[in-house]
Amino acid sequence: MDDYRSIKNFFVPGQVRGWEREDLYKLARRLETRLISSLPGMPTSVGKLASKISNSLKRLESGGAAHGIVENIDKVLQQLKDMPQDHIYRELLLSADIIFCTLASAGGLLLRMTSRIDDLIVDEAAAATEPELCIPLHLQPSRLLCVGDPKQLPATLLSRKAVDLGLSKSLQERLMYDCKQQHIMLDVQYRMNPQISSFPSRCFYEDKIQNGENVSSAIYESGPLLMQGRPYAALHVEGVEEQGVGGSYRNEAEARVVVDLIDQLRTRAGSNNPHWHSTDHVRIITFYQAQVGLLKRLLRDRGLGDKIVVATVDSSQGCEADTVIVSFVRSPNTKNAGNEMIRHTAGFLTDDRRMNVALTRAKYQLVCVGNIHGMVRMEGAVTLQELSANAREREVIQTWPLGSRTSNINGKAIHDKLDLFYGECDNRKRPSKKMRW
Repeated sequence: MDDYRSIKNFFVPGQVRGWEREDLYKLARRLETRLISSLPGMPTSVGKLASKISNSLKRLESGGAAHGIVENIDKVLQQLKDMPQDHIYRELLLSADIIFCTLASAGGLLLRMTSRIDDLIVDEAAAATEPELCIPLHLQPSRLLCVGDPKQLPATLLSRKAVDLGLSKSLQERLMYDCKQQHIMLDVQYRMNPQISSFPSRCFYEDKIQNGENVSSAIYESGPLLMQGRPYAALHVEGVEEQGVGGSYRNEAEARVVVDLIDQLRTRAGSNNPHWHSTDHVRIITFYQAQVGLLKRLLRDRGLGDKIVVATVDSSQGCEADTVIVSFVRSPNTKNAGNEMIRHTAGFLTDDRRMNVALTRAKYQLVCVGNIHGMVRMEGAVTLQELSANAREREVIQTWPLGSRTSNINGKAIHDKLDLFYGECDNRKRPSKKMRW
């Protein structure tokens, strides 16, 4: 109806013209095709009027007169206006081969108008609660296919009672692990440089993830990049974590290092790449909302405003960027007042599914910023201990500021320090040789 009004306005003096003269016929033909083919229940009178309008505009294009165009448009608009919307929706649903909708809208009044469906395919099924996924079952599908990754973040449940009752487990997980239903694991990844995918594949997927031909290619790279262009780097920062009034944590030392890295990225991009800061190119991910707020404030101080995407891990699931900087925030002190090694909890960092999401968003470069050496003392955080050990063995750890004496990861000081950390850990918390590869 809006498009027909645009055509009509072309012929009404004083009206804003939304289309050029040469485009009128193409638009009318497209409208005619949509009205006739997309809605089988459309009255034949509407199709005939649409055809008359198209033919008149074709003659007009050839130098003919604009006879009856506005009159016929008024007739079409009136007939479309008189049609009940429910009738239109019902026709669309009944004539559709495929229906796209959310789980919630599958239970709405509109979807109840459709007939029984053959196949129900649920994307991101592992991130949906079981009651949510049950909503479209009223359509009585013959088959159900759940597509999702149970190794990544599930749905967010705010109710502790709901969690205790088992509602945090998705139907996909229940079918795969509890009911032992047949399932297929997709084992080829097409996003991450192999150096980035190496640790997540070993740690979360039993080393079964293979790299696609595109990411294995020597030309799979993008610029500008940080840290001498290394696809995977761990930047050690001995910052101090602070807990705010709301309970969320932040780490100013880490935040300032991250902003410095973004400044370097801006300098490297120069004027050759004005879109270097787009969501496709760079993303900062952190585990705490307080750190998000701090990073955004520091970026504004550098004149970067809201150009850079700064997000929590939870809001980054499903996203990707050329360069991803992860700020871990939590940072244990080396010793207490009594000069003794202390333990430290890791909070969100103990959640492997959250860690998996954070480490798998980057395409060409992943920079992990945090107390890399102190991770080995994070209580209950086995994955963090593995991450630290893996970074050490792969010789990707650098210390901020870059170029400082301790930034040489082959130096005896760092190795002795890490060995001390491992030695002071309780044997039950210390990574085994198998875990440390």
